[in-house]
Amino acid sequence: MKQIAAIVMCGVWSCTALAQYTVEILHNERWPQSGCFGARLGQQAGVIGNYWFRAMLWRGASQAPIHLHDPSWYSSAALATDGVRQAGHRTIGAPGTQRVYATMWSGSAQSWVNLNPQGNEISIAYGIAGEVQVGMIKPLSASHITYAVLWRNTAESATLLHPPGWETSEAYATDGKQHVGFVKRTETQGRAAVWQDTGRRFVDLNPDGYHLSYASGVSNGQQVGTAAFEGNGHAALWYGTKESFVDLNPGDADSRWGSRANATNGETQVGMAGSYWPVVVHQHAAAWRGTRESHINLHQFLPAEYQGFLVGAESTATGIDADGVIVGYAKHLPTNTQHAVIWRPAKRQ
Repeated sequence: MKQIAAIVMCGVWSCTALAQYTVEILHNERWPQSGCFGARLGQQAGVIGNYWFRAMLWRGASQAPIHLHDPSWYSSAALATDGVRQAGHRTIGAPGTQRVYATMWSGSAQSWVNLNPQGNEISIAYGIAGEVQVGMIKPLSASHITYAVLWRNTAESATLLHPPGWETSEAYATDGKQHVGFVKRTETQGRAAVWQDTGRRFVDLNPDGYHLSYASGVSNGQQVGTAAFEGNGHAALWYGTKESFVDLNPGDADSRWGSRANATNGETQVGMAGSYWPVVVHQHAAAWRGTRESHINLHQFLPAEYQGFLVGAESTATGIDADGVIVGYAKHLPTNTQHAVIWRPAKRQ
């Protein structure tokens, strides 16, 4: 286990106070690449592999990881965990005839459950919380159209969240009470959406003046995602309505900046922010606490082999649990591969 602690110094990167994190690198050198996408109750869900990914479950870097992939599958990915079960997808079949099906696990490869309803070419479970899983389905008869869907542990329980009158939709996260994603009509860009129950009624979160948005995380009445402004995506925070929108983009209106928020635990929002210079694009994992001024660059805590502003250093935070433990991935510069990462907040004295 590799660990490093550092202190964020206010300066180039804005922050309201000094903060400290300890980093764990989950990646094993035997794997080509790895990435972590969700965290809850001491579990981290993600993938290992290269062109053919395999679903993986971690319990921190000090414990042996658990392979969720079934050898009969072509590939698989664990995209979320609620601390007990994991949700994602598996790919089966020979190249050219493959199907991607929503899948749920309970901590082992043998525990997998098929969530794909009959008659669908593609389905993916993006989020899970207790008895609720959310994601998308693509019917065999629907070309380039996806529908937001909710499950309760079985394929037969699949219920459409897709609202009538809209062309396509997907649900990316749930906290068991609210479900978030996007809806889209043919003549419009995608619009961030939050569903309050298992019905098709939703709240349009797209803020005035922003031409595109989607929501990718939800917890305790907060929704996070991205809203596009003048060509750049901006990390976004909502509290249930479009009027409550908070633009978290640390660069304000500066065209050199872009950002997105991927997850929230109800207090801290995490994602990425990037500064766009004439030659270099630097994308760093980021955290906020409700305002753009609270932005913290999480990339600074990574070990030296992940650093290097002028050589394309990259990192992204994809999930956060109730204890503030953040997960994601970062580019390992010597090998130019992505490695799964945990940022653990230091205990306050």
